[in-house]
Amino acid sequence: MHTLLGEAEGTTFPADYAAGVDPDDASAALQADWGKTVLRWVPPDQVENLRQVGGLPRVLAGVVAILAVSTLVHTLVTSVRHRRSDLAVLKALGFSRRQVWATVAWQATTLAALALLAGLPLGLAGGRWAWRLVAESIGTPAGAVTPIVAVLVTVPAVLATANLLAVLPARAAARVRPAVVLRSE
Repeated sequence: MHTLLGEAEGTTFPADYAAGVDPDDASAALQADWGKTVLRWVPPDQVENLRQVGGLPRVLAGVVAILAVSTLVHTLVTSVRHRRSDLAVLKALGFSRRQVWATVAWQATTLAALALLAGLPLGLAGGRWAWRLVAESIGTPAGAVTPIVAVLVTVPAVLATANLLAVLPARAAARVRPAVVLRSE
């Protein structure tokens, strides 16, 4: 067929092996000749199982996002409460409300950037590893696909969300009255 058709992209040819031929060996021989275009037959129940769990990555991503947002908000609120006296000293030394806002915003940005630096590579590696396990279990040579645009959009979206979440803690930090806080110490 290779001699007749050359590279027959987009063409499907089912193959039925002769009696006594090991399907794994025959498939490996075909893949050696034709490359990753040779796919093995996947039992319908395995395909149905994969289809049923197709939404699981989105649900898992949503749960992780909710946990990340909750953690960031909790960290910012706790930090502002814990550092009231430090913020009061800064305001007494001449920090404006805007500079206090910027301090909290930079804290949120730093936390989000560190999370991205750790989370994106680990998430991409974990996703590739998980897909490789699934692909091997169903006998497909299809490799993992990395959505580059989605990854690139994630970075500014996370940073913008972190700064948006910092608004309320920053407002609380800007309202700190140096005289009241420092008098209580």
